[in-house]
Amino acid sequence: MSKRSESQHRNALAKQAKNYRKSGCGKYWILDVEKRDGEKCEIKLLEHHLAICQEHIWCIDKCYAVTNIPVIDPSTSVKTQKLLYMHTLISEPPAGKEVDHRNHNKTDNRYDINNKNISNLQNKYQFQNFQNKLSAKNSSSIFVGVSKHKLTNKWRASIRLKKLIHLGLYSSEEHAALAYAHAAISANELTAHLPEDRQNMFILNGANLELNTAMRFGMVSNLPQDKLDYIKDKVSANLKNI
Repeated sequence: MSKRSESQHRNALAKQAKNYRKSGCGKYWILDVEKRDGEKCEIKLLEHHLAICQEHIWCIDKCYAVTNIPVIDPSTSVKTQKLLYMHTLISEPPAGKEVDHRNHNKTDNRYDINNKNISNLQNKYQFQNFQNKLSAKNSSSIFVGVSKHKLTNKWRASIRLKKLIHLGLYSSEEHAALAYAHAAISANELTAHLPEDRQNMFILNGANLELNTAMRFGMVSNLPQDKLDYIKDKVSANLKNI
């Protein structure tokens, strides 16, 4: 980096340093970053990650906080730029795992391995990360894991564990959502003996969570026992030898 570039980088860091502030509750810090369209974005992080984050210039790319870091190819000595995500820098996921935002807020990068109540980031295996997905905006159903099966005009339930599992067709959208919820519960039960970082620990989002709660209190009729057994067998086969 030339002296001029170094000077510009230092000035940019000094300017950005003014955009760090403590949250109103005082439990975490916020970095204010302006998107290209002028919209302001608040990035959340904990105080013990301030120092490492303040070493970089951050911007927003696809709702994530990112920066560019220099990389030198050892075989050619050619310098290039590599995209670095703030959540990756903070949580340092081990090989084979990736970072998941528990609350789906991609700029909430609070991470404390000893305090799950305040930590939003979690390092998970890819198949576990698929579980914490909201229903897509263009989905045919409001429920996660549920879609309309056009040929039969029924509702299809599916869930992704080690791979995608089809849980059957249902006459109602709500029963398909219940099938998804039961598959999540079964997966949790079947992996409860594993170390915590390998357990499924499903986050049943939105309406699925509400449905599961309603089911427990008898507000929604349960699925037939043969269907519940079928779902559990499918989940068990998928998680075998994990």
